[in-house]
Amino acid sequence: MKSINVLMLCSSMTLAGSAFADSSWDTAERSNLESLKAKCAELSSNQQLKPLKVQVTCRESGFYWKQAEASAQLQLTGHRELGAAVHMKNFEVPFEGAAVVALTLTATCPIFEKVRYQIAGVDVQLSCEDLNQVESLAAYCTPIIDERRAADPSVVQEEATSETLNPCLKASSTVRN
Repeated sequence: MKSINVLMLCSSMTLAGSAFADSSWDTAERSNLESLKAKCAELSSNQQLKPLKVQVTCRESGFYWKQAEASAQLQLTGHRELGAAVHMKNFEVPFEGAAVVALTLTATCPIFEKVRYQIAGVDVQLSCEDLNQVESLAAYCTPIIDERRAADPSVVQEEATSETLNPCLKASSTVRN
């Protein structure tokens, strides 16, 4: 029995789909969904072959930011300049000012940590007729992955990275530890 495998990889909003069949197909013949549908129809038209099964493997990977336990302190100091100019008959002293520390505010800044996650492959078998109904592999895989995640949250594998974000640093810089 011939089967066609479709691998779907979702990474946040970036999607990459590749389609390939078993070893009888040239590996250089990787194609998009429409080409896969055409190949499936072509192979299905051969009456000597058993009905084809298409295996779709959906998986997801991405990252998110979570608030860290630690936080940073930020000192926000105001500024005042006080001074005077003096005039007396034909004498004049131009304005002279001096900086004076104004009210200082201490603010707490949350620190965020970047976390990568992955949901391993979820396999679904389709017929060529079912495959023809699929308009987008991403749209097809989204509810499958969401259902798998809801049924078993332990399928989400998370890994902390060393990247942190402190929004109180100038220009909201990303700091790598």
